[in-house]
Amino acid sequence: PLMIDLTLSLADIDLQPFQPYVAPFVQFAVDSGILTLKGRTHFQKGTAQQPMLTFQGEMGISQVGLEDPTQGSPFLKWDQLALKNMDLQVEPTAVNLEEVRFVNPAVVVSIDPDGGMNMKRLFAPPGSDSEPDGSSNKPSQEGESGQAPPTPVKIGSINITNLLARFADTSITPNVVTQIEELSGTIQGLSSEQLAKADVKLEGKVDRYAPFHLEGQINPLSEDAYTDLAVAFKNLDLPTVSPYSAKYTGYPIKKGKLNLDLAYKVSEKTLVGENKVLIDQITMGEKVDSPDATSLPIPLALALLKDRKGQIDIDLPVRGNLDDPDFSYGGIVWNALVNLLTKIVTSPFALVGGLLGGSGEDLQYVAFPAGMAEMPSSEHEKLQSLGKA
Repeated sequence: PLMIDLTLSLADIDLQPFQPYVAPFVQFAVDSGILTLKGRTHFQKGTAQQPMLTFQGEMGISQVGLEDPTQGSPFLKWDQLALKNMDLQVEPTAVNLEEVRFVNPAVVVSIDPDGGMNMKRLFAPPGSDSEPDGSSNKPSQEGESGQAPPTPVKIGSINITNLLARFADTSITPNVVTQIEELSGTIQGLSSEQLAKADVKLEGKVDRYAPFHLEGQINPLSEDAYTDLAVAFKNLDLPTVSPYSAKYTGYPIKKGKLNLDLAYKVSEKTLVGENKVLIDQITMGEKVDSPDATSLPIPLALALLKDRKGQIDIDLPVRGNLDDPDFSYGGIVWNALVNLLTKIVTSPFALVGGLLGGSGEDLQYVAFPAGMAEMPSSEHEKLQSLGKA
């Protein structure tokens, strides 16, 4: 059989001249980048028991800048992306990496004025409709029948150092801009094996001062796409999202802080989440006209929710089926919040009773025996419970 063994060593290959080869397939420009490659490749034809093509070695792509032509600035860049101890094979296909190092990556994710995502637009071919036609969301019939099993993938560790992720929504006025910075951490044991679970730990800051922490287990490469993550945001500045508040509640946010503790599990296409929300010293501005605003009396709801310290402490459990074509994470969280606010406004005593472990119906009145001027001890307990709430 035909066999070829090659030792490869490429250094300081400038990627910018390859832009014409990329241009027919995407709408971004390769502004800069340096490629290095070192390893051994083996080609063998005519032996069914052996892979046709293999490569063992290392690859690095550094000083990369991918530019959004509409903005005239990079939307994705990094100092170093290093793939260590690669073991790749074709026919059958398999990917095995000991380590991936990602140093100083920076990405800009934005919603364009027309409501589209910049990533969807930039990674679509020129002249194409970046909006999905619906067919891409359907499962592959080939995959369902088992004719084409997923490619085996194993990655020992992914190490991220000092990531900056900037989000901008230019579809709303004023624009919303926020970012996660100094994000560093690891993903250990990523694998496409069905029962494998990779350990994830990431830490960073939101808008310079608010700590961010993510920890848990994931398996995005398996068919089940298992997820079990805990995410914490502390001391977020609420006026940052004031444009959203004005649009959907009819009231801008003048001041306030937000703590979020989120716990999410995804297994067998079912999402179960817990959202623990602590809002501190929130102050709303004057009512503004917005066709998208809820009809709920938001100031009243907030007043009922605040404790004597000016804090709002609520839990928002959510649940959804990822296979549901109407599934939307933002939608289920918003519906849970609206349902809670509706209950607060329409049945405040029932809500208080629920928080205290009772039905709440008895808190709507204080009963006196006929002809008696003194309040029974049971009614005293009601008022004490109401005072604690």
